[in-house]
Amino acid sequence: MSKGTVLVTGGSGYIGSVLVPLLVRSDWKVRVIDVGYFGHEGLAAVKNDIELIEGDIRTAPKSLFEGISAVIHLAGFSNDPTAEYNPMQNFSVNFEGTRHLAELAREAGVPRFIFASSCSVYYSEQPDDTICTEEKIIYPKAPYSLSKHLAEQFLLGQRSNTFAPIMLRKGTVFGSSPRMRYDLAINTFLKNAYINKTLILHSGGWMWRPFLDIEDAARAYLFALEAPIEKVSGGIFNVIGFNKLVKDIAEDIVHIVKDSFDIDLIIKAEKTGPQRSYRVSGEKFEKIGFHPQSDFTQAVKSIWEVLASGKHDLGESKYYNIRQFEYLFPREF
Repeated sequence: MSKGTVLVTGGSGYIGSVLVPLLVRSDWKVRVIDVGYFGHEGLAAVKNDIELIEGDIRTAPKSLFEGISAVIHLAGFSNDPTAEYNPMQNFSVNFEGTRHLAELAREAGVPRFIFASSCSVYYSEQPDDTICTEEKIIYPKAPYSLSKHLAEQFLLGQRSNTFAPIMLRKGTVFGSSPRMRYDLAINTFLKNAYINKTLILHSGGWMWRPFLDIEDAARAYLFALEAPIEKVSGGIFNVIGFNKLVKDIAEDIVHIVKDSFDIDLIIKAEKTGPQRSYRVSGEKFEKIGFHPQSDFTQAVKSIWEVLASGKHDLGESKYYNIRQFEYLFPREF
């Protein structure tokens, strides 16, 4: 018996292609709206079990929310390079698009609105390695993290007895997806290691980062969807699997690939490069019942096996968000 119908925005994307099948298996009906910049192949396995609408969230009609029990809002610019490529579009989609959807959902009487935020809101130009909680006062300046923060603040202002916004600040996601990305830290590490048998560490890899397996990311959204509403309404929750130094991630990958595939990788440390460093606490979300379950070793092996299968042409722009945006929306000078 169906639990209701959930609207998933950006459902054909990297996380959506893992989340939507999970929702279907969990007895939810699913309506997806996705602009289709990266195609819809990620939902091929469930295309007959869902309703798929190709469209822009910024012009979504009221009818999109008919019969909807909850919204999981994944759509938007999803990393710093794409946001910095076109800051105005980033703001238009990540903030204005979120506002438009939330206003329509609230008007339609949709009780639960789950927003895909990011732990990158904690990043600053002065790295602070103290562990960040949701209560930390933040002043994000980068286009991507600022747009997420402003959207959070708007949603909090919309909270009422009949409208429950829920914000999930995810760590850097990794893992295999039917709509794969090779422009995320660990996925990029593995792609480059597969090609060159070398892991490059910028700034020596002495940066803390919060990470989240994509399977846990999907489970986190399902948890937020099904948790008692009084436990999550108006909540901002960090969602991470673990915090780790980038250099330690590289060392783990070297050992896993050697043990699993008998392939030797080398690590090359460079003194220069990005120094984004921050650690995040996931305790608040865990206290209400969410617990990461994924196995890092298995995730690494899964990505490596996909790479070894040759099913992905690693030169195609669709595996790298910024490349696809540059291809679809070339700058005019």
